[in-house]
Amino acid sequence: MKIKKILSVFLVFILVFATVGTAFAQDEGPNDPDAGDVDDGDDQDGGDDGDGEGGHDGDWTHPIVALFQAYFDSLSVDDGEDTGDGESNGESNGDDCVGDDCDTSGEEMSFGEQIGSYHADGIGFGLLANLLALSELSQANCSAEDGEGSEPTDSEGETACGASLDELVESFKSGNGFSQLYKDYGKPDEHGVGFIHKAVDDSNGRGKSSSYEEGDEVWVIYDEDSDEWDWAEEGDEGAVMATVISVTDNGDGTQTYELAVEGQAESIFLTVRTKGGKPDKPGKSSSSYEEGDEVWVAYDEDSDEWDWAEEGDEGAVMATVIDVTDNGDGTQTYELAVEGQAESIFLTAGKKGGKPDNPGKPNSSGKSNKGNSGKKSGKPGSYEADDEVWVAYDEDSDEWDWAEEGDEGAVMATVIDVTDNGDGTQTYELVVEGQAGSIFLTIEEGHGKPDKPGKSDKQGKGKPDNPGNKPDKDN
Repeated sequence: MKIKKILSVFLVFILVFATVGTAFAQDEGPNDPDAGDVDDGDDQDGGDDGDGEGGHDGDWTHPIVALFQAYFDSLSVDDGEDTGDGESNGESNGDDCVGDDCDTSGEEMSFGEQIGSYHADGIGFGLLANLLALSELSQANCSAEDGEGSEPTDSEGETACGASLDELVESFKSGNGFSQLYKDYGKPDEHGVGFIHKAVDDSNGRGKSSSYEEGDEVWVIYDEDSDEWDWAEEGDEGAVMATVISVTDNGDGTQTYELAVEGQAESIFLTVRTKGGKPDKPGKSSSSYEEGDEVWVAYDEDSDEWDWAEEGDEGAVMATVIDVTDNGDGTQTYELAVEGQAESIFLTAGKKGGKPDNPGKPNSSGKSNKGNSGKKSGKPGSYEADDEVWVAYDEDSDEWDWAEEGDEGAVMATVIDVTDNGDGTQTYELVVEGQAGSIFLTIEEGHGKPDKPGKSDKQGKGKPDNPGNKPDKDN
């Protein structure tokens, strides 16, 4: 009880400065307008007269203050006691007692006690402010309706206007999230204590402070393996709609979004970077980029490697995704075409973001990645660039493999690059006529025929993920 009284006095102190005019109006005689009205003689600033009726008119310092003052208009600025004219959570029992020994089960509650009662039900100050704004909009909708039967209806066909705060609280507690409530009653212009206005960026028309605003609906997904929520896109398996209820600018180029998911008792929090306006590719379950997407890459002369980049980075150039391979370990390998480069480059990225997990560690090294031709072994029996070899595609295993002339399905391939892997093997990049992309096969060093035809790190477009299983034939 003492805590509630302290909270009540504290909130009273705040509202005294925001609602001075209304406080004076409350101290007038019994014939004056009720406490929720703005005194026609004194507005909040003590300047020009207000002309509104009820607690929602006047030059309020903040719309949320106006909402709370209007709803809890029974507040006394002297001691936080209820004046008897405002909201009630039950009928009065008629007893005028003071202290902790009083039975207050049927009495009207003070401002602080009402806030505390909502908090006990899991409705915090921010949620309450959102619901109050929604209630005000709902009342305004009723006032604007002309004629019977023209009122908006909710998802169950019932009248959506005129909803009280208590009705909205009960609806929220029953599982209707803000996504549904906004559909039923509309979206207030000002909502929540953490509302952020987007600053206008003339260069791209997007807000500088955040990609999403409060009230926006976004797709998210729960990953049982990592026990975490993540961004998603419509159509992703398991994706559900979430509503942004607050946005925090972290001051480091990122924003954290507090999201409400219908059926979830607590908010979830996800962070994205400002750059680009939206998350890189939020929540793509299989890959962050798709064929045809344009991405930024840069060649690093110091490391002699290509790497991911962002627009504006030194040396950044545009590349086009021409193939995506899911590696089965939560990463994807992207085959990229860069204008002016004769060969593709290959870079790997993690499953849940457009940024690479291991930048500069492509699946296939050599000319296409490092900007130079791969080092040839030069040992007798090894293949060299421009050599012609036989390969075959096995439909049963869905793999390419080495072959010999005369083998069923054998076709001629041309070696265009050889890479010494440093472990006694070489990887050969091969071109087959009629194939859009290269295929890659590995053999041990110094053998004219492959002793152990290895698994390829990367294959041509539309070809198997792991070509190179040794065929069942004599060498």
